[in-house]
Amino acid sequence: MPAPAPAPPPAAPEAEAQTAEPPAISQEPDPWRAKPGTEVLQILEEGLSVARWRSGDALQPPSGGSFMLDASDQEQLAALPEAVPAASASRVMALRINSAILSAPDALLSGTVCASCWPFLRELQMQDTGIERFPDITALPELRCLDISFNPLRTQHVPDSAHDRLMSLSMDGCEIEELSGRVCSQLAGLVTLSLTDNLLQDLQALAAIRGCVALTTLNVAENDLCSDTLYPNKLSEWAPSLRRVDVHFLGSCGPGHVSLGDRTAYLSSTKNQSKGVMDAQADSSTCSCVEGNPCASNEHCFATVQQLVELGLAPANPGVEPSMRVSISHRKEEVASAARRKKGMAD
Repeated sequence: MPAPAPAPPPAAPEAEAQTAEPPAISQEPDPWRAKPGTEVLQILEEGLSVARWRSGDALQPPSGGSFMLDASDQEQLAALPEAVPAASASRVMALRINSAILSAPDALLSGTVCASCWPFLRELQMQDTGIERFPDITALPELRCLDISFNPLRTQHVPDSAHDRLMSLSMDGCEIEELSGRVCSQLAGLVTLSLTDNLLQDLQALAAIRGCVALTTLNVAENDLCSDTLYPNKLSEWAPSLRRVDVHFLGSCGPGHVSLGDRTAYLSSTKNQSKGVMDAQADSSTCSCVEGNPCASNEHCFATVQQLVELGLAPANPGVEPSMRVSISHRKEEVASAARRKKGMAD
């Protein structure tokens, strides 16, 4: 009688044979799924409820609705995802980690800024975090707004991979000398681009915007190229889709608009920062200067672009909205004098 065949070795337990899997992406429905990109930008501009997180604490999210998670100026960001209740993660639509301490940015961001943590994230703010290259945002497929300002990106301001849904990008104060064409080719859906306070010396440094075919808003104030007399014409030639631009070439930058420190306070009162538009306030009034009488207030000294054009103090340009209000506090007498001459009054 033949000997029985040896028994096969016991199979390794399935759990031991498999490697650990990454956290599962939330199966919760996207609460903003039906919202078009333009509506998302408007909601983010108007602001969400903010939940502030501090290292070592458990997060207390606002009750109901989407919110912004603010972990600015904090350390130990690797613990942030665990500090947010699982039921609230899908409600985080914006993440702010400005000035956070990133000891190992790449590894940290891959674990902290990912779809498995915040599956429906639409906005990411990471100003002044010390990163030296464009962050990998491929793990955030729903992202619409990215602000990586005040980081020394220099030539590394180009995304490695395409992201068609990103619509707004801010890279202010990033020591950029020339805009790379790959920014536009990799971010085909870009409609708003802000590059203020960089090192853009001449017009050719901005020529790559020709590839931003959807661009409607551009802000490059506080760059030397703004003083070039061909600046407005080149913008119209390179990016005919533009509807809103900074108006440095109209000579409309107000007092305190020359240093990085003063810039924040000035722009907050005279510019809608998310759109990059000079003075897009609800108040549409203008001062007495446009009637020929120099006003006494610098704070409320404004004129529309159309008024300056009619007075011969600014060139007509299709890239600038005629109704846009700009500060004229530094040229009161000039505006008032031109208004009197237009009326036929003795100057």
